[in-house]
Amino acid sequence: MAGPSVYEALKKINCTIFPIGLLKDENEIVSLFSIIKKHKIDTLITIPSFMDSLLFFQDKNNVKVSLKRVVTSGEFLSDNLRDRILKKINAHSYSTYASSETFIGYKCEYAEGYHYDKEHVAISVKENKLLFTVYDSDLVPIYKYYLGDNGYLDNSQCSCGSKLPRVFLTGRDKNIFNLSGAVTVYPFQIKECLDKTNLKIKECNLTISDSKPGIDKIIFNVGLEKIASEKDLDYLEKELENLSLDFSDVYNQKLVDIEIKQFISEHLGNKMILNVFDEREYEK
Repeated sequence: MAGPSVYEALKKINCTIFPIGLLKDENEIVSLFSIIKKHKIDTLITIPSFMDSLLFFQDKNNVKVSLKRVVTSGEFLSDNLRDRILKKINAHSYSTYASSETFIGYKCEYAEGYHYDKEHVAISVKENKLLFTVYDSDLVPIYKYYLGDNGYLDNSQCSCGSKLPRVFLTGRDKNIFNLSGAVTVYPFQIKECLDKTNLKIKECNLTISDSKPGIDKIIFNVGLEKIASEKDLDYLEKELENLSLDFSDVYNQKLVDIEIKQFISEHLGNKMILNVFDEREYEK
């Protein structure tokens, strides 16, 4: 349940793979558990927020599934979620880093940081931001794939014995963020959507929080020149619901809740300001 570059990596080591896309309803999640049982699948690769949804579904429906390991990519894997995976399905979890389309490396089990192979991935540092270049994905030949992360590199031999260099991550600068249902949203999509309206939005403070397990709450607090009518806000909400095909999909599946608030902005510039605040538990 991860991106094409993960599929490429598994194919190269001759794994038997059951690729599964975005699950839309509980019937399909039941099907996923059935596939795991029928084919005795021992490894699930997905993103942390969707793993959280699966654990919630398992608790709610008392579904039992046996996995040996869970590999996550795309988001930070919190210690809390790692513990829940171990306690609820008795599986060990392994964290890779970056979006599942790039799959740059694996977390060292003995020291901090993520090891990566220089022959497949190039990582450079520019103004404390990391720039990832992937050389050899057959499905997604990504070059200079900018993730907007902060960090630094260490080329010395690791205490674990590996000679592979390590990348250390000091935080994501919110150029992208992930939502329940394995959807990635870019701030430029939101800006373009807000610019299409006639509301003269000068700034937007976007806050993401946990609504329920596996469901994200998104509050758009928009700063306007003057207070808008309810009709205008309803129009804005309809535009945001169709932010992208993927976003519209998870919205209609009720994996995200939207709320719009407004205030009078004192911002004097012509360029819209967009701030993203991620308050979800697994992001902490």
